[in-house]
Amino acid sequence: MARLARVVVPSYPHHVTQRGNRRQPKEGYSSGDAQEYIPAGLMGLATQVKRARIEAIMLYPVYVHMGDDQHAHGAEVPDFPGCFAAADEWSDLTRMVQEAVEVYCESGDMQVPEPSDLGTFDGDNSYEGGIWVFIDIDLSKLDTRKERINLSVPVSALREIDEYASAHGFNRSGFMVHAALKAARK
Repeated sequence: MARLARVVVPSYPHHVTQRGNRRQPKEGYSSGDAQEYIPAGLMGLATQVKRARIEAIMLYPVYVHMGDDQHAHGAEVPDFPGCFAAADEWSDLTRMVQEAVEVYCESGDMQVPEPSDLGTFDGDNSYEGGIWVFIDIDLSKLDTRKERINLSVPVSALREIDEYASAHGFNRSGFMVHAALKAARK
């Protein structure tokens, strides 16, 4: 199948994503390869294209446990501790990781971490049996700011909310956000 032509509008940023064969994420880097490959590859591209400039590179290391016919691919984003995603198809992996990071960041005010050097994880036994890939996380979709709102809630309902939240490891605001998002996403 022929590759579709890219649309490039002068004076507007152009997003370039490097992918492997059949649009699969690039894989198989050693700890130093990412630091050499990404800037050199993109900078080489920028010098070949007139008036191109690199604004930001936000490729995060993601550890993937390969799935099979019975199991989904499992992905962990170490720069966002406790952030996991799963996808049945390779083609869905990037989208599912992006969604997992967005949900992770909804939990409150936080600084979005810089991508780690892959060498950070050398020798870490919790990353065995899978592969490392780099996934471009669209940081423009992450909103970690909180906004104060005013709600009127009956006192009896508030007591019940507080009891449930406390019993399940939430504070009042965290539980109400969690419950509202769960209902909104049905």
